[in-house]
Amino acid sequence: MLAAVLLVGLAGGRGLAAQAEDGSAGARSAALAALFKDMWEDRLQRNPEFASALGDLRYGDQVTDLSPSAFNEELARQRQFLMRLAMIDTTGLSALDRLKAGLMQQELFEAEDGAKFKEWEMPVNRCSDIEGDMAADVSKYPFATVKDYDDYIARLKKYPGELRQATGNMLLGIDDGRVQPAEVLEKALKQAEEIAGQTPEASVFAAPLKKFPATVGSAADRKRISEEMLDAIQNEVLPAYGRFANFLRAQEIPAAQKGTGVLPAKENDAFYAFCVKRAATWQKMVELKAR
Repeated sequence: MLAAVLLVGLAGGRGLAAQAEDGSAGARSAALAALFKDMWEDRLQRNPEFASALGDLRYGDQVTDLSPSAFNEELARQRQFLMRLAMIDTTGLSALDRLKAGLMQQELFEAEDGAKFKEWEMPVNRCSDIEGDMAADVSKYPFATVKDYDDYIARLKKYPGELRQATGNMLLGIDDGRVQPAEVLEKALKQAEEIAGQTPEASVFAAPLKKFPATVGSAADRKRISEEMLDAIQNEVLPAYGRFANFLRAQEIPAAQKGTGVLPAKENDAFYAFCVKRAATWQKMVELKAR
């Protein structure tokens, strides 16, 4: 129903609001820009790591909420965005506005279509894996000020909670019959074990300590930052990776090896294709935002 309503609006017919009042092209363009901004802000807020990678440091001390309720709330917001988009008639708008509308439509349709995969139950899959994403986050995070380092330390301290959420979701996935193939999980196990076995100083998470930019505070600041970051890595991050590795080894991989609840090959292929398609759409949205 949502898709049908939206297609009417984007095909040059009247959106719900436009049927009642024929707004000017300027007003409709402004409404489209406001929707694009709201969708973008929503993505940054619910994906703090993604925001940091783009240089937006407002959420530098936060991590993504992986709870089922967060995913349900996200889906509800996206449905509201769909309805807002359906109300905007793109007839006569610029080529750029029509491109924005088309990409927003595509992204929102993909979100609706992807809900059936219950992706939150599979934070380790062929498209991404939480333990790898967390480790890669540090290379994307800009470090230029003391606050950047302090925010990153705060984020490190939240990683164990994020891994606990992922573990809980995967347990539900086992019960729900949604387990990724063993080969995928075994790669994740190897990576989690390698990270858990590192010393704090050699850990990928300590990379920002190897070279402080000149803009980062005094020697005292750098000493404090180093001590706090290494403490967080040793006492929180690495043990969390160890627990996650134990869970993969003891529960998730055996469930896959036994064939109980493993995703059928056809569905797994469909999920992978969906991830690739969604990633391409996201990249186009990022490029459009940069214009």
